Amino acid sequence: MKAYRALHKLKQQDLADLLGYDQSYVSLLERGKRHIRDMVELRRLAHALALPEDELGLLPPTEAAVTVRGFAGEPSEQNPLAAVDGQRRWRMTRRELNRHRADLTKAAARLYPDVSRAGNSPVLTRESWMWPEPVDFADIELAWLTQTSPPCPVRGDEAGLGVRRHVRGDHR
Repeated sequence: MKAYRALHKLKQQDLADLLGYDQSYVSLLERGKRHIRDMVELRRLAHALALPEDELGLLPPTEAAVTVRGFAGEPSEQNPLAAVDGQRRWRMTRRELNRHRADLTKAAARLYPDVSRAGNSPVLTRESWMWPEPVDFADIELAWLTQTSPPCPVRGDEAGLGVRRHVRGDHR
């Protein structure tokens, strides 16, 4: 709840009003002094906050369930709840990083003054990632690929994963 409030710039009283709670109860929930264990109430909160239910610790519907696999492709022996919790923590971390994207970009630019920038922005880049000159949007052709699976399995430890671009008359 605290992360939700911070993301939406709400006071505890604002969140309490939104959820139909007393402000002191929201405070207790945020500090971990109280817990909501009733699934119906958790679903109501997810709906009121426009959050996916799994963000509040509820398992996704069975049709949305996926098999968690280990690195070698074998089914994981981990509890599926651990995977759901990991996904929730990842989403919360992404939200927090996105909230501070501009500040983090400027801090990285200060920490790495000799690294190339994307144009005149503070965004760090590599020369090999940049085109020598701006590309006109009219020169970009998009094509739909019907291939639904990668030609080889992606494990995440491959070196030099890059983005391929196609601009009329040039293949990269």
